[in-house]
Amino acid sequence: MLEPVLDPLFEQAALRPGEQVLDIGCGRGATTYRAAHEVGRTGAVTAADVSPDLLAEAQSVRSPGSGDASIEWVVADAQRAALGESRFDAAISRFGVMFFDDPVAAFVNVRRAVRSGGRLAMVTWRPRNACDFHSVGWAAVNEALVENGYDVADSNPGVGPFSLGVDEVVESVLGEAGWVDIEVEPLELPLYFAGPNIPVDAAVDTAMGMTGMQTFLQPYDDRARALAADALREAYTTRHDGSGVRLDAAMLITTALNSGAAGD
Repeated sequence: MLEPVLDPLFEQAALRPGEQVLDIGCGRGATTYRAAHEVGRTGAVTAADVSPDLLAEAQSVRSPGSGDASIEWVVADAQRAALGESRFDAAISRFGVMFFDDPVAAFVNVRRAVRSGGRLAMVTWRPRNACDFHSVGWAAVNEALVENGYDVADSNPGVGPFSLGVDEVVESVLGEAGWVDIEVEPLELPLYFAGPNIPVDAAVDTAMGMTGMQTFLQPYDDRARALAADALREAYTTRHDGSGVRLDAAMLITTALNSGAAGD
Protein backbone atom coordinates (compact mmCIF):
# COMPACT_ATOMS: atom_id res chain seq x y z
CA MET A 1 0.00 0.00 0.00
CA LEU A 2 2.75 2.46 0.95
CA GLU A 3 5.48 1.18 -1.37
CA PRO A 4 5.30 4.23 -3.69
CA VAL A 5 6.48 6.39 -0.78
CA LEU A 6 9.82 4.56 -0.60
CA ASP A 7 11.46 6.15 -3.64
CA PRO A 8 10.96 9.81 -2.63
CA LEU A 9 11.98 9.06 0.96
CA PHE A 10 15.21 7.36 -0.03
CA GLU A 11 15.96 9.98 -2.65
CA GLN A 12 15.97 12.55 0.14
CA ALA A 13 17.79 10.32 2.62
CA ALA A 14 20.63 9.80 0.11
CA LEU A 15 22.08 6.84 1.99
CA ARG A 16 25.60 5.78 1.06
CA PRO A 17 27.49 2.49 1.33
CA GLY A 18 28.96 1.91 4.76
CA GLU A 19 26.61 4.21 6.65
CA GLN A 20 24.92 3.46 9.97
CA VAL A 21 21.17 4.08 9.78
CA LEU A 22 18.37 4.34 12.36
CA ASP A 23 14.90 3.43 11.04
CA ILE A 24 12.29 4.95 13.39
CA GLY A 25 8.94 3.20 13.60
CA CYS A 26 10.05 0.61 11.08
CA GLY A 27 6.82 -1.41 11.20
CA ARG A 28 6.97 -4.42 8.91
CA GLY A 29 10.42 -3.49 7.69
CA ALA A 30 9.99 -2.21 4.13
CA THR A 31 12.11 0.85 4.88
CA THR A 32 14.58 -1.25 6.87
CA TYR A 33 15.33 -3.71 4.08
CA ARG A 34 15.62 -0.88 1.54
CA ALA A 35 18.09 0.92 3.82
CA ALA A 36 20.09 -2.29 4.34
CA HIS A 37 20.38 -2.67 0.59
CA GLU A 38 21.47 0.92 0.02
CA VAL A 39 24.20 1.01 2.69
CA GLY A 40 25.44 -2.46 1.75
CA ARG A 41 27.35 -5.05 3.71
CA THR A 42 29.78 -2.47 5.13
CA GLY A 43 26.88 -0.54 6.67
CA ALA A 44 24.37 -1.37 9.39
CA VAL A 45 20.72 -0.62 10.12
CA THR A 46 18.99 -0.43 13.48
CA ALA A 47 15.23 -0.88 13.11
CA ALA A 48 13.19 0.42 16.05
CA ASP A 49 9.49 0.02 16.69
CA VAL A 50 7.28 -0.11 19.78
CA SER A 51 5.47 -3.21 18.49
CA PRO A 52 7.20 -6.55 18.99
CA ASP A 53 4.57 -8.18 16.78
CA LEU A 54 5.44 -5.93 13.84
CA LEU A 55 9.14 -6.55 14.34
CA ALA A 56 8.58 -10.30 14.42
CA GLU A 57 6.53 -10.06 11.23
CA ALA A 58 9.26 -7.95 9.58
CA GLN A 59 11.88 -10.57 10.32
CA SER A 60 9.68 -13.43 9.15
CA VAL A 61 8.94 -11.88 5.77
CA ARG A 62 12.49 -12.04 4.47
CA SER A 63 16.16 -11.72 5.32
CA PRO A 64 18.71 -9.18 4.09
CA GLY A 65 20.23 -9.97 0.71
CA SER A 66 23.77 -11.27 0.44
CA GLY A 67 25.14 -7.79 -0.23
CA ASP A 68 22.98 -5.98 2.28
CA ALA A 69 23.81 -4.55 5.70
CA SER A 70 23.22 -6.37 8.92
CA ILE A 71 20.00 -5.40 10.71
CA GLU A 72 19.47 -4.97 14.44
CA TRP A 73 15.78 -5.19 15.37
CA VAL A 74 14.95 -3.28 18.56
CA VAL A 75 11.67 -2.99 20.45
CA ALA A 76 11.98 0.65 21.49
CA ASP A 77 10.21 3.97 21.80
CA ALA A 78 12.56 6.38 20.05
CA GLN A 79 11.47 9.15 22.42
CA ARG A 80 12.85 7.42 25.49
CA ALA A 81 15.15 4.60 24.40
CA ALA A 82 18.90 4.76 24.83
CA LEU A 83 19.84 4.90 21.16
CA GLY A 84 23.51 5.67 21.68
CA GLU A 85 25.58 8.83 21.24
CA SER A 86 26.63 10.02 17.77
CA ARG A 87 26.09 6.49 16.51
CA PHE A 88 24.21 6.99 13.25
CA ASP A 89 24.94 8.78 9.99
CA ALA A 90 21.23 9.08 9.21
CA ALA A 91 17.81 8.58 10.77
CA ILE A 92 14.85 7.77 8.52
CA SER A 93 11.15 7.24 9.04
CA ARG A 94 8.10 6.52 6.93
CA PHE A 95 5.07 7.45 9.05
CA GLY A 96 6.78 6.35 12.27
CA VAL A 97 7.24 9.62 14.16
CA MET A 98 3.75 11.09 14.65
CA PHE A 99 2.74 9.47 17.93
CA PHE A 100 5.33 10.73 20.40
CA ASP A 101 3.97 12.07 23.70
CA ASP A 102 6.60 14.80 23.55
CA PRO A 103 7.82 15.21 19.96
CA VAL A 104 10.50 17.76 20.86
CA ALA A 105 12.02 15.38 23.43
CA ALA A 106 11.80 12.56 20.90
CA PHE A 107 13.67 14.44 18.21
CA VAL A 108 16.26 15.59 20.75
CA ASN A 109 16.82 11.94 21.61
CA VAL A 110 17.12 10.98 17.95
CA ARG A 111 19.50 13.89 17.28
CA ARG A 112 21.78 12.80 20.10
CA ALA A 113 22.04 9.42 18.44
CA VAL A 114 23.02 10.98 15.11
CA ARG A 115 26.58 12.17 14.58
CA SER A 116 27.40 15.83 13.98
CA GLY A 117 26.69 16.46 10.31
CA GLY A 118 24.29 13.53 10.17
CA ARG A 119 20.83 13.85 8.74
CA LEU A 120 17.16 13.10 9.19
CA ALA A 121 14.70 12.19 6.44
CA MET A 122 11.06 11.44 7.18
CA VAL A 123 7.60 11.32 5.65
CA THR A 124 4.49 12.29 7.61
CA TRP A 125 0.81 12.56 6.71
CA ARG A 126 -0.76 15.94 6.10
CA PRO A 127 -3.96 16.63 8.13
CA ARG A 128 -6.76 14.20 7.41
CA ASN A 129 -8.99 16.82 5.77
CA ALA A 130 -6.19 17.57 3.27
CA CYS A 131 -5.66 13.94 2.31
CA ASP A 132 -8.23 11.92 0.34
CA PHE A 133 -6.45 8.72 1.31
CA HIS A 134 -7.72 9.24 4.87
CA SER A 135 -10.64 11.62 4.53
CA VAL A 136 -12.78 9.78 1.97
CA GLY A 137 -13.56 6.82 4.21
CA TRP A 138 -13.73 8.92 7.36
CA ALA A 139 -16.21 11.38 5.86
CA ALA A 140 -18.41 8.59 4.51
CA VAL A 141 -18.62 6.90 7.90
CA ASN A 142 -19.36 10.15 9.73
CA GLU A 143 -22.08 11.09 7.28
CA ALA A 144 -23.73 7.67 7.51
CA LEU A 145 -23.82 7.71 11.30
CA VAL A 146 -25.18 11.26 11.52
CA GLU A 147 -27.87 10.54 8.93
CA ASN A 148 -29.00 7.56 11.00
CA GLY A 149 -29.35 9.49 14.23
CA TYR A 150 -26.01 8.86 15.90
CA ASP A 151 -24.30 11.64 17.82
CA VAL A 152 -20.83 12.02 16.31
CA ALA A 153 -18.43 14.33 18.08
CA ASP A 154 -16.23 16.62 16.04
CA SER A 155 -12.69 15.32 15.74
CA ASN A 156 -9.45 17.19 15.32
CA PRO A 157 -8.03 16.38 11.86
CA GLY A 158 -4.54 17.38 13.00
CA VAL A 159 -3.83 14.97 15.85
CA GLY A 160 -2.59 11.39 16.11
CA PRO A 161 -1.18 10.24 12.76
CA PHE A 162 -1.61 13.80 11.44
CA SER A 163 0.22 15.61 14.25
CA LEU A 164 3.21 16.47 12.04
CA GLY A 165 1.21 17.38 8.97
CA VAL A 166 1.72 21.15 8.90
CA ASP A 167 4.95 22.71 7.70
CA GLU A 168 5.19 25.22 10.53
CA VAL A 169 4.62 22.56 13.17
CA VAL A 170 7.33 20.29 11.77
CA GLU A 171 9.78 23.18 11.50
CA SER A 172 9.04 24.33 15.04
CA VAL A 173 9.39 20.86 16.58
CA LEU A 174 12.64 20.04 14.80
CA GLY A 175 14.09 23.50 15.36
CA GLU A 176 13.36 23.36 19.08
CA ALA A 177 14.97 19.90 19.15
CA GLY A 178 18.18 21.34 17.72
CA TRP A 179 17.98 20.26 14.08
CA VAL A 180 19.04 22.77 11.42
CA ASP A 181 18.71 23.24 7.66
CA ILE A 182 15.15 21.98 7.96
CA GLU A 183 13.38 21.59 4.65
CA VAL A 184 9.72 20.58 4.48
CA GLU A 185 8.17 19.87 1.09
CA PRO A 186 4.71 18.66 0.05
CA LEU A 187 4.53 15.19 -1.43
CA GLU A 188 1.45 13.98 -3.27
CA LEU A 189 1.06 10.48 -4.63
CA PRO A 190 -1.85 8.26 -5.64
CA LEU A 191 -1.99 5.19 -3.42
CA TYR A 192 -4.14 2.08 -3.50
CA PHE A 193 -5.91 1.71 -0.17
CA ALA A 194 -4.97 -1.72 1.25
CA GLY A 195 -2.72 -2.18 -1.79
CA PRO A 196 -3.03 -2.75 -5.53
CA ASN A 197 -5.17 -5.57 -6.92
CA ILE A 198 -7.39 -5.49 -3.83
CA PRO A 199 -11.19 -5.75 -4.24
CA VAL A 200 -13.51 -3.32 -2.50
CA ASP A 201 -14.61 -5.74 0.23
CA ALA A 202 -11.00 -6.43 1.21
CA ALA A 203 -10.32 -2.67 1.37
CA VAL A 204 -13.36 -2.27 3.63
CA ASP A 205 -12.12 -5.05 5.89
CA THR A 206 -8.73 -3.33 6.10
CA ALA A 207 -10.30 0.02 7.00
CA MET A 208 -12.59 -1.52 9.62
CA GLY A 209 -9.64 -3.33 11.19
CA MET A 210 -7.47 -0.27 11.58
CA THR A 211 -6.86 0.95 15.11
CA GLY A 212 -8.19 4.43 14.41
CA MET A 213 -11.49 3.15 13.05
CA GLN A 214 -11.90 0.59 15.80
CA THR A 215 -11.28 3.26 18.44
CA PHE A 216 -13.75 5.62 16.77
CA LEU A 217 -16.48 2.96 16.55
CA GLN A 218 -15.90 1.47 20.00
CA PRO A 219 -18.68 3.51 21.72
CA TYR A 220 -21.27 2.55 19.11
CA ASP A 221 -23.47 -0.51 18.63
CA ASP A 222 -23.37 -3.24 15.99
CA ARG A 223 -25.81 -1.34 13.78
CA ALA A 224 -23.42 1.60 13.64
CA ARG A 225 -20.57 -0.68 12.68
CA ALA A 226 -22.65 -2.17 9.88
CA LEU A 227 -23.55 1.31 8.67
CA ALA A 228 -19.87 2.25 8.73
CA ALA A 229 -18.90 -0.79 6.65
CA ASP A 230 -21.66 -0.07 4.12
CA ALA A 231 -20.57 3.57 3.85
CA LEU A 232 -16.98 2.56 3.24
CA ARG A 233 -18.06 0.04 0.62
CA GLU A 234 -20.03 2.68 -1.28
CA ALA A 235 -17.25 5.25 -1.10
CA TYR A 236 -14.55 2.80 -2.14
CA THR A 237 -16.62 1.35 -4.99
CA THR A 238 -16.79 4.75 -6.68
CA ARG A 239 -12.99 5.03 -6.44
CA HIS A 240 -12.04 1.54 -7.56
CA ASP A 241 -10.28 1.91 -10.90
CA GLY A 242 -10.21 -1.77 -11.78
CA SER A 243 -6.89 -2.30 -10.03
CA GLY A 244 -7.80 -1.12 -6.56
CA VAL A 245 -9.23 1.71 -4.48
CA ARG A 246 -7.14 4.60 -5.80
CA LEU A 247 -6.94 7.66 -3.58
CA ASP A 248 -4.73 10.73 -3.67
CA ALA A 249 -2.45 10.92 -0.63
CA ALA A 250 -1.02 14.17 0.73
CA MET A 251 2.17 14.03 2.76
CA LEU A 252 5.14 16.07 3.89
CA ILE A 253 8.70 14.97 3.25
CA THR A 254 11.20 16.56 5.61
CA THR A 255 14.97 16.63 5.81
CA ALA A 256 17.19 18.17 8.48
CA LEU A 257 20.78 18.15 9.69
CA ASN A 258 22.44 17.77 13.07
CA SER A 259 25.02 20.54 13.06
CA GLY A 260 26.20 20.33 16.65
CA ALA A 261 27.77 17.87 19.04
CA ALA A 262 25.47 15.16 20.36
CA GLY A 263 23.78 16.18 23.56
CA ASP A 264 23.71 19.94 22.81
